[in-house]
Amino acid sequence: MNPAFLKKVKRNDRIASWVITVGGMAIIFSVIFILVLIAKVSLPLFFSPDRDLHASFQLQRSDEAKGDILALGMDEYLETGYTIGRNGRIQFFNLVDGSSLDSLQVVSDSGAEELVSARSYGRLNHVLVWSDGSVSIEQIKFSPFYDADRDNHRTIRHRLDQVAVLPHRTVL
Repeated sequence: MNPAFLKKVKRNDRIASWVITVGGMAIIFSVIFILVLIAKVSLPLFFSPDRDLHASFQLQRSDEAKGDILALGMDEYLETGYTIGRNGRIQFFNLVDGSSLDSLQVVSDSGAEELVSARSYGRLNHVLVWSDGSVSIEQIKFSPFYDADRDNHRTIRHRLDQVAVLPHRTVL
């Protein structure tokens, strides 16, 4: 065989050997890195949970929202909290300093003016039992809004959707 050809074949074999070795090492290091990353993420699951107090404040409630608080919640953005009062008023407040933002009034279709209880279920859904026995299911919705008049400052808008109404039925 031609010696130049054999030299070229051996050189190509050495290059292939180095490429295969470096590629194999890269794969092994990648797998080790992935296992370390999985261990780092899952290791806290085996420790006891901890908690930190992020804010503490006295709620500043408006005159319309006075009375017993039946339910308390916060939005998925962790910026706005809300209370549901016995008079059906939902008072929204800032979770950082407790300042009052705005409020919405829940109105019973049957004309009742006072809530007996409010139970939370699911995601921002509340079952409201009114003083006349009627039940309404309300969902509080939060949506970000960028106000062009305020230099595109983001605010959270609050909306109340009525999911269902179950009127009180008298038994004869």
